[in-house]
Formats: sequence, structure tokens, C-alpha cells
Amino acid sequence: MAIWFYADDSRQQLEVTAEKLHDLAEAGIVRADTLVWREGMPEWVTYASAFGVGSAGSIDLAGPSPAAASLYPGDPENPYAPPAAAPLGKGSGSGALPYRPADGGAIASLVCSIVGLFFCLLVSIAGIVLGHTSLARIQASDGRLGGEKLAIAGLIVGYLALAIALVGIIIVIVLD
Repeated sequence: MAIWFYADDSRQQLEVTAEKLHDLAEAGIVRADTLVWREGMPEWVTYASAFGVGSAGSIDLAGPSPAAASLYPGDPENPYAPPAAAPLGKGSGSGALPYRPADGGAIASLVCSIVGLFFCLLVSIAGIVLGHTSLARIQASDGRLGGEKLAIAGLIVGYLALAIALVGIIIVIVLD
């Protein structure tokens, strides 16, 4: 079963099945001009062009029209589909998701690490912990979350603050 993504006004990517997408269209939540995408499609297209809209404005629940066949390379459920092309990688080309929100833990990691660099060692340790947990969440999200660079920066600054604090403690112990 294919997983579809659609963009709405408040959130850029919402994951649904094709059946749920049709239900949302019937309810008026997904409109003909709503952008939709699924793996294997070269780019985001409108719901109307992906599934076709009947002359009376009704949605064709049977699936994509022959005119939309080029949107679904290698789709086994689409008899009009041409052979599949090489899959797009995460973040490559126009098939990438339009918006990947940064994980909040990545932002918190960087902020804590910077604050800890100047004020408190414990805050730096919190930044390190947040950075590692954020990276794990980002990797587990299958490309839906961003913020890898923020989390890595938080880790670097956090470990730097930890190293500076440890050197300072050693210097104080040796000089006393």
C-alpha cells in the first residue's frame, strides 16, 4: 500500500494512505489544488492531476487516470505506468519533501551547549544528551525531520565546553 504525502496550509507534510487521501478530498479537506506526492514520483503535483477530477467535480476513486501515468513510474497498481526509474534519494531533486521541520531537541542541544560554554557545566552536559537523542530521533524519522547539523553543532559545542571545564578544573587542582 502506497503512502502519500499532502501539503496543507498549516503543516507541509502529512502522511496518509491513498484511501484516506480520497476520504479527505470527499470531506473537502484536500482540494483539487492541494499538492500531493509519494515515493517514486518525480515531483509534487496537484491532487486533481494525480487522481483526476470528474466533469461533475467528483473524485475518481478508481485511481489515477491514464494521463497521470507518467507520475507513477513502476506502480504495480497502475496498468498505465511505465517502468520504474531509479529511486530518488532523501533530499535530492524535486521529489524531496518540501519542508522538513528541525527536531526541537537539536535546537535545544545547541542552545544548552552555548549557554553551558559560558555559564554552567551541567547545562553543557544537558546539551550533549539532547544532541545525541535528537540525532537518534532524526535518523529514525526516515527523512521527515531535519536539524542534523544543529544537533551536531550542539554536540561539538557541548563537548568543547566539557573539555574546557575539565581543563579548568585540572588547572585549579594542580595550582592549589
